[in-house]
Amino acid sequence: MKFSGTKTLSAAAVVVTLCSGISDQAQAAAIGLNFNGNDNVNLAAGDLAGAPGYAQLNWNNFDKYGGDFPNTTTGGTSVKDETGVTVPNVRADFDATGEFNSGSSTATPNGRLMNGYQDSNGNPNSGTSLNSDQNRPYVGIFNLGTDYTSGGYSVIVYTDGDTTGRGGAFWIETANYSDGRNQTGTAITPTYYAQDPGNFNDTGFVQVTSIISGSPTQGNYIVFTGLTSANIVVRADEIYDVGGFKRTPINGIQIVAIPEPASMAIAVAAGFGLLGRRRRLI
Repeated sequence: MKFSGTKTLSAAAVVVTLCSGISDQAQAAAIGLNFNGNDNVNLAAGDLAGAPGYAQLNWNNFDKYGGDFPNTTTGGTSVKDETGVTVPNVRADFDATGEFNSGSSTATPNGRLMNGYQDSNGNPNSGTSLNSDQNRPYVGIFNLGTDYTSGGYSVIVYTDGDTTGRGGAFWIETANYSDGRNQTGTAITPTYYAQDPGNFNDTGFVQVTSIISGSPTQGNYIVFTGLTSANIVVRADEIYDVGGFKRTPINGIQIVAIPEPASMAIAVAAGFGLLGRRRRLI
């Protein structure tokens, strides 16, 4: 018997429906930290902000200082995820030598995200203590649960200062707070090199891809992926001088879980199995 085009299309539609349903359920868990700078520019709960593919709601808005170091689950600062719910046990610790703003327009959510930032003091990193101004800014995230660690996660770092061409190195370390903040950890990512490409109003999002100090990317966000550690610290170090000053601003960061693809594969296989069966029965 010949195929019926109508019935074949109907079966294919079932496959699309199954995939769409699973895709909707596979949205990645995400935590966003927005540093509001000296103008206290915050993101509202309903503001959708972030680089392409990473935009989220319910950003956490923070000043420059993140509280006592989280040597226990009660230290540091609690955070909420993209649904607006406080994430159990997860704590943030961060500090900077100052806070400032990039001058980007605050008329849009992305402009607000890229406006305020954690500032550095213009001196290269020295020693191993995060208590030293020279080793700031930094952002620590602790006690990430299996929603993030089992399938891995990405960290997106936003960096946009007030002067084109300034910038430096960015990387992620394991968190080593056994002696307060007096001992930095071990690098677990490549080091990326970024220079301020200009005001965000003019450039939009530009991803940093260079891992070569002598050839930095003129960009304003970095994606570190494939992380699985429950405790991390985002680090920065000043390199590129403009006007006698060096800066490595951090405007915000995101922790975004990598969705588990197995359920999607099962759904697709089941859907095509159903399609094949429909064809045999027609």
